[in-house]
Amino acid sequence: MMRTRTRLAGAALTAAAVAVALTGCVTWPESELDADACELPGVDGAASSSVSADGAFGELSGAALTHPLSVTSLETTRDGTGTGDPVTSSGVVRANFELLDGADGEVLVPYSPTVANETGGAAATSVATIANTFPGLAEAIECSQTGERVVAVMPASVLFGEAATSVGVDPAMTIVAIADVLDVYPSSAGGRIAAPA
Repeated sequence: MMRTRTRLAGAALTAAAVAVALTGCVTWPESELDADACELPGVDGAASSSVSADGAFGELSGAALTHPLSVTSLETTRDGTGTGDPVTSSGVVRANFELLDGADGEVLVPYSPTVANETGGAAATSVATIANTFPGLAEAIECSQTGERVVAVMPASVLFGEAATSVGVDPAMTIVAIADVLDVYPSSAGGRIAAPA
């Protein structure tokens, strides 16, 4: 299990480094989705609903499992009252996340920004950048709004997509992802980030 945790942490750090390096040269497309038209990804299932995540929003997840979890598809549960524009696949967000082993709750990637800024806080990044490493996490946060915590439970094959086996993870392994959506940025037609609403 230590090897799996090391590989997952390595994948997360590599993704963050690449995203920070690319932040200055990437433009993001305009988000065109209305919050009322947004369809939540996955299902609000028994596994995601059973995860306790009562830590302070934006600071720690406080995630705990009451029993081992096993799923074959994405389940999502949302907590908190979101405001403003929804996250879209072409949008820009600031978010913190944590990954846990669904079998025993072991932390695989500790609570941290999806992409860190120079001070270690969460930096604005495109959802597409998150999807490059964690396509399942990017999918799970779609339609969420600023101020929402998303609890997602999914197999590694969903979290990593086709890269699951190259990361050295059993594609059937169940992973719990907790994501705090700190800000959702609508982008302008020119690709510049607009201030969050």
